[in-house]
Amino acid sequence: MATFQISHTPASSQFSSNNGASTSYLHLSGHGQSSKSRADQDGDQQMFETEEDGEMDEDMMGESESSTRLATAGQAIASSVTFMRGHGAYLSSASVSDGAAPLIRSSLCGVVRKTNKLISVNSLKTRYAPEVGDLVVGRITDLQPGNRRWRVDVRSRQEANLLLSSINLPGGIQRRKLESDELEMRNYFKEGDLLVCEVQSLFHDGSTSLHTRSLNYGKLRNGQLAIVNPCLIRRLKSHFVRLEELGLEIIIGLNGVLWISMLDTGKVNITTGTGRDIEAIYSDANDIVSNSVRRRIGRMLEIVAILSHNHRPISDVALIRGYEASVGLAPLDEGESNEMEKPQNALTADICRAILDHIDESAD
Repeated sequence: MATFQISHTPASSQFSSNNGASTSYLHLSGHGQSSKSRADQDGDQQMFETEEDGEMDEDMMGESESSTRLATAGQAIASSVTFMRGHGAYLSSASVSDGAAPLIRSSLCGVVRKTNKLISVNSLKTRYAPEVGDLVVGRITDLQPGNRRWRVDVRSRQEANLLLSSINLPGGIQRRKLESDELEMRNYFKEGDLLVCEVQSLFHDGSTSLHTRSLNYGKLRNGQLAIVNPCLIRRLKSHFVRLEELGLEIIIGLNGVLWISMLDTGKVNITTGTGRDIEAIYSDANDIVSNSVRRRIGRMLEIVAILSHNHRPISDVALIRGYEASVGLAPLDEGESNEMEKPQNALTADICRAILDHIDESAD
């Protein structure tokens, strides 16, 4: 059975199990300030001084909030006259003696983010920091019937908790969870299962509580996992991407985990507010995936790897444009031949650069 892998994306130890079921293609779920001369600091001050109202030059901050700008430790990123300092930044005291406003400098190497008048720097490599309402893809690591909960690895600093009271029962029954439900917990989720869920609440000790009280959430099947840096994932209106013409479905988790699978024909449009049948949420049965769909999944995984390797933001638009460009430059075999080992058109370095150029041009 063919297996698709991403070679450029880092993998967490919990996501790289050697179990046979978790490595198969069809079902992974079962399966510091820098020293500068006085002239340089004066130059920085002049760079951030404004002509009239103290606004920063658009060329320095980017033309829009979606533009990406990298900063190194100690680099001046803004003037404190106009912007407020956020996390990952500090105020420089070098120019205070001159009576000028101090500059805001980056305290680490990362991406500069601007939210209204608040400017902050996010580290390029960091663990996922959960927020309430985030869509995440995780793996069950432990089952605790006595505490009525599952432990879920969401690539954060701590493992998250999924309480028995935070899931839907088979059949859609709405009732209080009983002791008999504790005995059935392993039938719902077991160790090694992959699931899509939502962050329900955060606690003072840093722990996270999840829930799957939606027909859109549940166990994952018929697809392949991809892991990237969480800072590359953009927040979208919907993190469920359905590509009807390709027969694919992509779940983009804000924790840097993507799930690319065959489109579930029994699943209605996510925007309608309804999802899979309640029985399919806990199903381990896999559908037959055609060879053409497998090739498309493999190509989409290559697009994710290209974006991750080149530190480009990952969104539904970037994935779709990258796939379209790749198919135009290196067409896929859409036949249903059983020869899965047949060599496909490989994405060479020139093709990868052309794909990135197409994505950048489309974004502009």
